[in-house]
Amino acid sequence: MAVDAEEIVTAAALNAEYLREVHPGQRCLLINHGDIAGDMTGIEFDTDSPEVVVLGGPGPSSTTPR
Repeated sequence: MAVDAEEIVTAAALNAEYLREVHPGQRCLLINHGDIAGDMTGIEFDTDSPEVVVLGGPGPSSTTPR
């Protein structure tokens, strides 16, 4: 498929756009399996005193309660 890089939109990039519009300047705790912070430009990440939390995919390290 022939596409340019600027035509590709990820869920992380859309989430960052939402955070910039709805929670501008707020510190974010990102919980996700894998590093997606690079797709979330303009977002300040803070694990100690976040103001907003983003839950991403848990990945293979999570378990399902039975």
